[in-house]
Amino acid sequence: MTAGVQTRLTQARSWADYQALLRSLHVECGTPKYDAVSARGGLPKSAVSGLIGRNPQRRPTESASLRFVAACLAHAGVAPDLAAVQVEEWRTAWRRLATLDEAGGHVERPTHAAPVATRAVPTPVGRRWSKLRWSVTVGVAALACVAAFVLGAVVWQQFAPAGHPAAFAAADAHPAADAPATASRGGCTPGQARIPDARLKRKWDGVFLCENDRSLMYRWPTVDGMPTAVLRTSPSWFICWTRGQEVGGDDVWYYTQGDDPLTDPPIPSTWGFLPASSVHSAAHPAAGLTRQCTFPTEPAPR
Repeated sequence: MTAGVQTRLTQARSWADYQALLRSLHVECGTPKYDAVSARGGLPKSAVSGLIGRNPQRRPTESASLRFVAACLAHAGVAPDLAAVQVEEWRTAWRRLATLDEAGGHVERPTHAAPVATRAVPTPVGRRWSKLRWSVTVGVAALACVAAFVLGAVVWQQFAPAGHPAAFAAADAHPAADAPATASRGGCTPGQARIPDARLKRKWDGVFLCENDRSLMYRWPTVDGMPTAVLRTSPSWFICWTRGQEVGGDDVWYYTQGDDPLTDPPIPSTWGFLPASSVHSAAHPAAGLTRQCTFPTEPAPR
């Protein structure tokens, strides 16, 4: 995505602006056909049309928007770590517009009909009262959001599922002497944990801690597969490695659970594969990560 589109994304003030930028991204990424975007993003063609077609949705969903962006970037050959940063920028812009919309900020929505009436011009007194009322509303909403975020963080830290990175980090706050909690640079460090895997419906004994870059994760070890999540935690724990599509000169991929889902609902607990180019190691498979994935790592033929 060019700097121009990035700048305009931060300045988007309406859903119409947001969808216009989705169209610009689609063009900049080579104008992939709807079928290609649908396959890469795991989206029905109708959802793609609802984002950039002639009759767009009045408010695009967050999940469809992010998967569309990830699919376009993959089509353009953008590296997963760079794509993850850009996907997060689109997520931030979407949530900013959604917050304005829900707080009564009157976010403009796409429309195809002329307005049926015009509003009366407010008097100076009316404008001052309107601004005061708006300021109070925004202030109350902001305080409520902060309180909800703090409370949610506390509750999540206490009750997060054992397999989630947040729960693993909490469990490792005071690790046992034989379970190092930091990854070695240039390789991975074994750690003791029992991780439930919602995707494979099993539990894993032992993990491997590795330094990594923020990156997109995929359902299968290929950037042509559906993106499932963004992995932003570093170091992160990994389960095993396998081989797949070559990315950045290496065909090794690592299996783990992501942080921020791109699907709604999350495809089982955001589990997926991260390319070796996003894991800090002089060679791959990374030194210390000794377990190779033995489960099927490609979709079953239809």
